[in-house]
Amino acid sequence: MLVIALNLRHTLGDFIETAIFSRTVADRLDARLVLYYREDAPWKRHVLSLLQGDNIFLPVPAEIEGPPLDWLDDSGGAKMPIPAWWSANGLRSPDLVITPSMCHRQYLPGLGDLATFAVPHKHAVDAQGAIVAHWREAGYGHRPSQPEREIPVEYAQTVINHLVDRGEKVIRIGHPEMADIDGLHLDLRDAGVLAQAYAVSQAKLMLELSPSGPAALALGYKTPWLRCNSLVPDGPVETHSLTAMQHVDSPEGEISTWNFVDGGCLERKWKAVEKVGWSWRKMPVAQNRLGHGLQTNHRRQQNLAPAHRR
Repeated sequence: MLVIALNLRHTLGDFIETAIFSRTVADRLDARLVLYYREDAPWKRHVLSLLQGDNIFLPVPAEIEGPPLDWLDDSGGAKMPIPAWWSANGLRSPDLVITPSMCHRQYLPGLGDLATFAVPHKHAVDAQGAIVAHWREAGYGHRPSQPEREIPVEYAQTVINHLVDRGEKVIRIGHPEMADIDGLHLDLRDAGVLAQAYAVSQAKLMLELSPSGPAALALGYKTPWLRCNSLVPDGPVETHSLTAMQHVDSPEGEISTWNFVDGGCLERKWKAVEKVGWSWRKMPVAQNRLGHGLQTNHRRQQNLAPAHRR
């Protein structure tokens, strides 16, 4: 069988999730996966190098048009010329075509055991048993600012200080434009995706202080994942991972999370929140509750994590 997946995502988290979704579906069908993507960012090739299984990657340079849908016409009366290499590789008549709309993260739990990433040992760093942390900051040059997803560096510093005081090794992943921060065991903001993936593969916890793409590397290694200040209730999918919702304040001073989600407003995207007079509340750092949460997560990790992580 042959599955074609159109990974048209341009953000790291979405790209990772789409790749894992597609490979998982192909595994269920015992199929070869042909993954089409735009080669417009160097990290895409690195992410796909981690994807295990029978894969063919079809990169298309950013500046040219991609294959037309007409190339999927397998009838004898096809009007558009179809390259011989396309037909020879079975791409003219796939058994399934996966579109981006089929790969949203809220569908991942329904797939059961997800495809995993290979560990990039050539990019090894000292990360065994560490907590890998990431958060979104303002000022990332490749994406517009989204204040509802961003936290100030002072917030992250407070959390890291608390973890270090507890004897934890903390590693930060992200991008070179992130602000300086103290107390880290390793700072991998300049290290690239493969070294960051290795760190996540060896970590005991992926700590995502605000929703941002690099944390999705945890999916590929089944690393316990704590998502904080989440705008929506999805993200981590493993049973040993948790999502902590960001609070919202109503004009009347009401604080809400799940009731607001159940009301449907978030389905109209979070920008609608401000339009109806609500505002996002970044969760304050409550050190005793954070410590309790980490202890609880560690116990769940010991009981529920895959055997190679115990």
